[in-house]
Amino acid sequence: MPTVPTVPTVTTLVATIGDKVGTFTIKQIGLNVVEGVFYNPWPLCCFSMNRTITVGDDIGISCEGVSIILENINFPSQIAVFQRTLTSGGRSCPICLSGDTIINTLNGPLNVKNVTVGTPVWTVDRFGRKTTGTVLEVRKSPVPSIHEVVHIVLQDGRQLYASPAHPTADGRTFGELKQGDILDNSVLTVVELVPYGQAYTYDLLPSGDTGFYWANNILVGSTLSPA
Repeated sequence: MPTVPTVPTVTTLVATIGDKVGTFTIKQIGLNVVEGVFYNPWPLCCFSMNRTITVGDDIGISCEGVSIILENINFPSQIAVFQRTLTSGGRSCPICLSGDTIINTLNGPLNVKNVTVGTPVWTVDRFGRKTTGTVLEVRKSPVPSIHEVVHIVLQDGRQLYASPAHPTADGRTFGELKQGDILDNSVLTVVELVPYGQAYTYDLLPSGDTGFYWANNILVGSTLSPA
C-alpha cells in the first residue's frame, strides 16, 4: 500500500509584546526586528538567551517538527506575524555529546565517532570503582541547524561539549550546571551555551552497573541507560 504523504499543518500567529510564540517571548518590536527571550528546548526549563530576529528567521524547533517563521512586522501597530508549520517528521531532540569527544578505552583515547559495539571502555561499578566494560550500544543522532550545546571547562583544564539534557554521573544534566559547581572533583570555571555546528551528536552505553564512561576524561552518564 503506498504511503500517503503527511500534509503539514500551517497556522498564522499574530503576536505583540509579552506574547510567547513557541519558545520565544517577545520583549520589543522594532521597525525591522523583533527582540525577545528564546528558551532553549534541551531542556526547555534550563537555558534562556536574548535573541533578535528579522523577517524570514525561523524560531521553531526542527527536531520536533515545528517551524515558526517571522513573516511580517507591523511597527505602528506593534504586531509581529508568524507562520507556524507543524509536520510529523520531527525527531526526538538530541541529548548527546559532541562529535569531537574523546572516549577513554582500554586501548587508549578514541574519538566517539569511532566507538562501536564491542569496544572495551573504562566505566565504574555501583561502588564508584573504576572497572572495565564493553560497549553494548552506540547512538548517532541527527541534529537541527539551531542545536546548541553546553560548553564546560573545569579548573583542572578538562572541557567538554554536551547537549543540555545529557546526564552527568552524579544525577544532574549539563543544562543544570553553573559556574562554581563541582563536577567530577573539579570546579567549573566556564559554563556557556554555544552553537553546535555539526550534523550529529553521539552517545554510547557500556556494560556494567552504571552505564558511566569517561568523555574527554570527565565521567558522564549515558542517555541509553535503562534506568
